[in-house]
Parts: sequence; structure tokens; C-alpha cells
Amino acid sequence: MILKKNAAYLQGALDGDVKAAYEQILKKEGMDAVMKLNVMTNVQPHFSRKGLQAAYVELFRHCDFKNVVKLKNLTGVEPKIDVEMKEAVEEAYWGCFSGYRMVPSPNIENEMIKLTRKMKKFSGIEPSEKLLKEFKIDTKKWGFQ
Repeated sequence: MILKKNAAYLQGALDGDVKAAYEQILKKEGMDAVMKLNVMTNVQPHFSRKGLQAAYVELFRHCDFKNVVKLKNLTGVEPKIDVEMKEAVEEAYWGCFSGYRMVPSPNIENEMIKLTRKMKKFSGIEPSEKLLKEFKIDTKKWGFQ
């Protein structure tokens, strides 16, 4: 039998273990597993700043903007805009533009325009001039300067 005064201590220790597990789960199993753990335990996640930034970079590199937003909403922490993040966002733009080039239909174009506008709004980073020229992007239509 656990004494009442020990219950708070044990709960605190358990919550600490769950918080520590979030970063490893995100790295190994992805955002869906993190969200499931959060729902199951109702323990607010804890990530190191370095681990959180690495997660943002990977999510952007894989054009996984849905999970970028989930991670931001879950943690309340926005990605730090550094050289690595700029490169990751540039890769995401490249993925959107090349996806549109492979299947140049109005539906795909509209979806890619929506996605790239969200990326720009969230990250504050626009695609490079080189990338815009390479893919012959109509900057007005796509919402870039």
C-alpha cells in the first residue's frame, strides 16, 4: 500500500520519466506516437531545445508540415531560424515545386500553393531566387516577393 504522502512523489517521478521519454519517442517513432503518449498520460512533453530544433528540421526536410504545426501546438515553441532550418525549408520548397512539376495539374498546383504559403507564414522563410528561377515559379501567383 502506498502512503498518501508518497503518492505525490511517485506521481512526480513517473511524470518525469514520461517527459524524458518524449524526445526519444519523437526521434524513433514520430509525431503520431508522441501525440498518443500525450493523450494517454496527459503529461506535458519536455524536449531539449536542441532535440526540438532537430525535430523541426527533420519534419521540414520531409515536407511534413502537418506535424510541424502539431509539434508547435504541443510544445508552444517555434523553431529557431538558423542556417540548418533555412536549408531544411529550402528542401521542403524544392519538394513542393518538383512535385508540381512532375504532375502539373491545377489541383496539385493549388495544393502546393497552399502548402508553400503555410510554410512561408510559419517559418518566415521564402524560397531562394535560384529555386524560383529553376522551377519558373510565378511569384505573384504563389505568393512570394
